Amino acid sequence: TYSEKFGFSVIPIRQDNKKPYIEWKPFQKKRASKEEIIGWWKRWPNAMIGIVTGAISGIVVIDIDTNEGHKAIQKYIPEPLLTPICQTPKGGNHLYFKQPEKPISNNTRVVPGCDFRGDGGYVIAPPSINQDGNAYEWLKGLSIHEVEFQPLPDAYINYLNNYLAFGGYKGGVT
Repeated sequence: TYSEKFGFSVIPIRQDNKKPYIEWKPFQKKRASKEEIIGWWKRWPNAMIGIVTGAISGIVVIDIDTNEGHKAIQKYIPEPLLTPICQTPKGGNHLYFKQPEKPISNNTRVVPGCDFRGDGGYVIAPPSINQDGNAYEWLKGLSIHEVEFQPLPDAYINYLNNYLAFGGYKGGVT
């Protein structure tokens, strides 16, 4: 449904290391056909669902991994925020937003405890289950079927742009 209903570029992801089963770079520019997707899940029935972020899918994701990240992101993300949010198996969150007008590349830890998945990235989506049997799940009332994607907050975009423009960033952009 992610591909058909939302137009996302979807790829199969390994349960053990969260890496794609396929060479996924082409799917940053083109969406897989329905036949390709069906073939992948016939070949790897336990594959997790990867959504390629950025312009191809029209979404970006803030990946909050730690308590430090939950606290740090509050400077840039207003509460309450009605945008799709997924809980990860380790207790983190994926906050889904509309792709901003000016594309932003992946980056890691610019905001402590948080990664950004934009152009050149992907996230694992519900109802994927990892090798330990733990699921990625939409938060109650905040699934992509229940709420609209909100714009990425300007405060967050400005922070990233300033951080990257003024040399504070030392790697991780893909």
